[in-house]
Amino acid sequence: MNAQGWREGIKGKLRRWAEVYRGRRELRQLSDHMLKDIGLSRADAEGEAARPFWDDRVRADITLKRNRLPAQTDCTGAPCPARP
Repeated sequence: MNAQGWREGIKGKLRRWAEVYRGRRELRQLSDHMLKDIGLSRADAEGEAARPFWDDRVRADITLKRNRLPAQTDCTGAPCPARP
């Protein structure tokens, strides 16, 4: 890797860390209602926000919880149609 590629890699990592820092700070400021809307608890948000900015790996438990669809209760015993 040449010097310019190395510098660009460092710049990209610093930008990513700044994004992670801002995102975690914003997550901590969300209301409980807003967290519920995205499928997270206050404990989930606080746990994520407490992580250091350089730990930018995605946590599988939070990602899976966030991507899970809420249970449908209006299908009266029949399988509910898939939602987009």
